[in-house]
Amino acid sequence: MPNADFFGRLGLFVRRDFLDPDFCRQYLLEAQTCHCALAQLRRNGGVITDESHRRTQQLRVSTSTFQEIKQRLLTTMPEVARHFQLTLAELESPSFYRYQEGDFFGIHKDVIEPDLPGSRFEKNRKVSLILFLNSFAEAPSQNSFSEGTLTLYGLLKDPRSQNFGFPLEPEQGVLIGFPAEVWHEVKPVTRGERFTIVSWFI
Repeated sequence: MPNADFFGRLGLFVRRDFLDPDFCRQYLLEAQTCHCALAQLRRNGGVITDESHRRTQQLRVSTSTFQEIKQRLLTTMPEVARHFQLTLAELESPSFYRYQEGDFFGIHKDVIEPDLPGSRFEKNRKVSLILFLNSFAEAPSQNSFSEGTLTLYGLLKDPRSQNFGFPLEPEQGVLIGFPAEVWHEVKPVTRGERFTIVSWFI
């Protein structure tokens, strides 16, 4: 399975060790006890739960954890802007997720058309950001998970490859950034729990 370096060669933004192991370890401890609820989807200007397309839990982490992640992501904005040759102005509030066995997120993109109902952020997202708090592993090991891969489509310029998805091997502490109009999905987790943090630059 391709790792983050492979996706960097395809033009994605990759920052290894964005989060150090000690931070990830403390976060995983916090995530086991903080409040969580089923993640929802926005459709036609409303908010719904649709487990046929998305099943995962959104975590309500401590204010200190939220602010630290937000600040760390903000510091990357100039570098991400240069990487994609974009003008970026704002960071959408980070969201914190736990995927348990069977959880997934069907194929989608993170930005919607301007004439559709939705928030200012949903209509203006330019770069999607995903932080991995733990790693993929085939064999059972502490704080790892199996499957649950982020799969991205249309990364090659050849039109014949637009429906081909590349699965990314999640690695603890890695930050991935990609254009918000890229179609992607999270395959179902088959073992363990997958922890990620998601945000966007507009």
